[in-house]
Amino acid sequence: MVIDVPLDGISVSTNQEKHYHQAHLSVLAIYKDSRGAIMRKFSQDVPATAPIDQLDAFKEGGNFIYTQHAELAPGTAG
Repeated sequence: MVIDVPLDGISVSTNQEKHYHQAHLSVLAIYKDSRGAIMRKFSQDVPATAPIDQLDAFKEGGNFIYTQHAELAPGTAG
């Protein structure tokens, strides 16, 4: 599984005292079989930070990319 999210739409908070920006992303995926039964669930919280002077570079054109490996039974095309 690969999740790709553009960072330009993510809300970012600023910590002036520590001189960084922070975003918090949550990933949730549910794998189902052809009957709709849940085969596996996956969730992960992912913090992201950037130096305070690099917010534009962090958000413009940047993407959050997350990968997760999961062993699943073979499916069918359709």
